[in-house]
Amino acid sequence: MPGYLKEEFEAFALPPKQRNAMTNEFVRIMIELWTTTPASFDGAYYSFEGVELKPPTIRRPHVPIWVGGSSPGALKRVAEFGDVWTPLGFTVVNESYLASHEEELAGKSLPTSGTTPEQLAAGIARAKELAADAGRDLSTLQVVVAPNKLTTRIERLREYAEAGATGFVFNVPGESVAECRANIDWYAAEVMATL
Repeated sequence: MPGYLKEEFEAFALPPKQRNAMTNEFVRIMIELWTTTPASFDGAYYSFEGVELKPPTIRRPHVPIWVGGSSPGALKRVAEFGDVWTPLGFTVVNESYLASHEEELAGKSLPTSGTTPEQLAAGIARAKELAADAGRDLSTLQVVVAPNKLTTRIERLREYAEAGATGFVFNVPGESVAECRANIDWYAAEVMATL
């Protein structure tokens, strides 16, 4: 399934305006395959009968469902299915990519940039509200924030944690495995240990 870019849907000849409905159907299909043997499904986009997933998932009832994005459709998906929400509200490409595509990206903003701690807290509240309306409890929802690079601004990380972030994912800089490892060790000792 393509992501959020219109061009990705065009490349696969899929209707971009139906992406939320299609994504939700894909999630329902996965849940059906993970929880029922043999599984059958009759949806708006896909149908099948008597399919067995082998080997079955070890985790029951199924593996955690990660939902990415901050759109209203993504928040509804979190409310209905999500075990982990990653708002993707940050620049999702690294600085070297931005530099090498500077001309192509001139004047454009990436649709996933700029989520503040306040927006994160509001998104969590909205997802929990939608879940409660649907009779689902999101008290165990994990919220994984992914800044686009390692940051030493501990106060900023604390703001995200106070807003509801339960974890972070970082792009680790380095030109080699050893350099990346050294940066991870330093970050764990000097920054994460203080949180």
